[in-house]
Amino acid sequence: MTGTEYMMECMTKDLVLLLMERRHIDMETALETLYTSDTFAKLKDSRTGLYFQSPLYVYDLGNRDGGHGMSERRADMSQRAEE
Repeated sequence: MTGTEYMMECMTKDLVLLLMERRHIDMETALETLYTSDTFAKLKDSRTGLYFQSPLYVYDLGNRDGGHGMSERRADMSQRAEE
């Protein structure tokens, strides 16, 4: 594993924890929300440099622009499907 890959993995973990904490969702829903987001696609593209940013910055970035990053709606839909 390269240093860049390690930093991306650490950021992924931190973003999942932030999603769980701030949205009061379980880990499975947080993982699904992140992995299906535009934010995650950008994070995995090393050219964006998002893995160098703070987790809070990336989390907030994912919640801007009308929710095209880590949409609240996606998390809500997942929770409803489980009910």
